[in-house]
Amino acid sequence: MIGPGAITTWVEPTGEGVRVDAGYAAGTTVTPHYDSLMAKLIVYGDNRAQALERARAAVAGFQIVGPKNNLPFFAELLDNAEFRSGDYDTGIVSRLR
Repeated sequence: MIGPGAITTWVEPTGEGVRVDAGYAAGTTVTPHYDSLMAKLIVYGDNRAQALERARAAVAGFQIVGPKNNLPFFAELLDNAEFRSGDYDTGIVSRLR
């Protein structure tokens, strides 16, 4: 799902309740010996619904061009009714894949 490669575009989301901790940027390269964590996207809100909406906007606004990444998976997860309800387990990943 994620892999090495040169990062040609790296645009981090911004906004209230959104923070990114990253070790990469445009112009850097994820080597074959990379740590699979390219960045942490941290999102919070006054309640779960607000946090989910901020997360959806943040994932949609995070642009990484170059190496494969898991942003498409997170977009799918955040749109999933089971996940949005809060009534899910770790098996949700295999059910989506």
